[in-house]
Amino acid sequence: MSWIFAYIGNTNTVQDGFRKIHGEHLYKYGGDNFYIAAGGNKNTCFAGTNNTNKKGFIVVGSGIDQSNPSFLNSKDWEASLENNFDVKKTDGHFVIVKWNNDIFEAVTDILGLRDIYLCRSEERIILSTKIEWFKNFTELEVDFSVFGSRWLLFNQISSESIFKGIRRITSGHKLIVNKSDLSITETKTEFMPREDSNINFDFFEKKLSGLTLFPLFDNKNLSLSLSGGMDSRVLLSFLLKNKSDNWDVHTFGPKDHPDRIIVERIVGDLKIKHKFLYLPLPSKDEIISDLKQYIGFSLVSQPASGIVQLNNYSYFFDKDYVIIDGGFGEIWRREFLNRLQFQGKKALKNLNASEIVKYLSVYRSNIFSVEIDKIMKEGCINQLERIISELPDFKEINIGNWLDLFALKIRLPNFYAHEQARLDNNILSYMPFSQHSLLNLLFSIPVKKRKNAGLFRHIVNNNNRKLTKYPLAKGDCTYPYGLSSIQSRLWSAIMRKTGKSYSDKRTVYFLNHISDFVLDTVHSRSVKEYSCYNYNYLKLISNEFYKGNQKYANELDWFLAFEVLRQIIYDS
Repeated sequence: MSWIFAYIGNTNTVQDGFRKIHGEHLYKYGGDNFYIAAGGNKNTCFAGTNNTNKKGFIVVGSGIDQSNPSFLNSKDWEASLENNFDVKKTDGHFVIVKWNNDIFEAVTDILGLRDIYLCRSEERIILSTKIEWFKNFTELEVDFSVFGSRWLLFNQISSESIFKGIRRITSGHKLIVNKSDLSITETKTEFMPREDSNINFDFFEKKLSGLTLFPLFDNKNLSLSLSGGMDSRVLLSFLLKNKSDNWDVHTFGPKDHPDRIIVERIVGDLKIKHKFLYLPLPSKDEIISDLKQYIGFSLVSQPASGIVQLNNYSYFFDKDYVIIDGGFGEIWRREFLNRLQFQGKKALKNLNASEIVKYLSVYRSNIFSVEIDKIMKEGCINQLERIISELPDFKEINIGNWLDLFALKIRLPNFYAHEQARLDNNILSYMPFSQHSLLNLLFSIPVKKRKNAGLFRHIVNNNNRKLTKYPLAKGDCTYPYGLSSIQSRLWSAIMRKTGKSYSDKRTVYFLNHISDFVLDTVHSRSVKEYSCYNYNYLKLISNEFYKGNQKYANELDWFLAFEVLRQIIYDS
């Protein structure tokens, strides 16, 4: 990621060692009781300071001007920060730190697509966008009461840190530190979409089009991550309608994957410049090294094998591209949390967290001890109760809007943010659907017009009707373009039951590729003696998988993600 490391306190005895912690940097400033450095990708890292270093700023991520979409450069950031910066008036994803004599501030984007962590003691305050650097100053320990929802539910539902003693600053959080006495004051700007009856499909379409195409107006090369799904097809419809030729599409995955099959038809018929990328796995030693970097970013929001797909982005490293994708487009199709809406109506009506949590659950593996499992389950309920108490009454905003707001609050900071931070280290990228100015319109488009992709079908029909003749893909299945949400789920269920769905073997291949590392890890003394594991079950799934029982691949995959994180935070 483009990163920030800041130390506030007595730097006289430790300043020489900071370089060893954070490595190469783009910017470094120091002063009385103060040290800050930043680095990564020069396209996602910006800074400015006066000659004395007593006043300055650093921004990591990408800011987008809402009034006239364009990426903010260092001069833009400087002007904005000097002029009563309002986090609600800037799109993109970012962490801002600025200082002026004794005052140090940290601000995060309102949606939580970038974050920064804080560790403090009586003598010092340390902030870092990279969690593993804290182990140079304190012992890192997983907080299972927070981590529980990350493991037991579809993703973590609180915005807290999963490490004890480490605070996470995210989602419109502003922190002000007085450097002289290390006192901290805090505020938070909450995101709440406004409702405007004057907003219609055409207004939304124009807004989304502007957020999609603006890099082309700045003569940048743009590449769309095109899948077989609806969301990226909407973005493609805008690109097909514009007059610039500084764009192409790319698709990751094996030749027989449903996404790739559909995309090949589209780009072939419409003569679209494209790249199909499916990079082979590197050597075992390389992939283990890459895996540790990947898990350091993802923090177990994805299984270990996620690196197989996401490593394809390395093709774009050091190339002059802006990458866009359809991330979080499902929020505009009223597709998220449907299981809760339709199967958990009673639990939802009563806002019963103990019952609601059942409809958010996802099974990953039973590798943790009974005691840890209990802590995680209790943590899930406690987090859910707090989130429910912070949301408006769904009777006032419509149950569909309540579910979408709930999804927005918990999904962007805890799933999309980690991969965004990883990409920021090498690529300039963003998600048009996940911009504050666009999501601010969420309640203005009635739920009944959003669901079944009604809004998106309208846009595709408007821009390029040819795109409606190709089927859609989701996961391991394809289905006809015109099916509703319920019909597509039924269609996919039939395809799986009749053996006509796609069988993805990448996880199996990945685990077999690094089998020695996995088995050595499972049988290591460190794993055997880690009291939080249910070691007997862990030994069972590893033995069974490597005997050829592939049904345990997913569980072993998730174990590996957690174990690599554990190695990262405990290894010296």
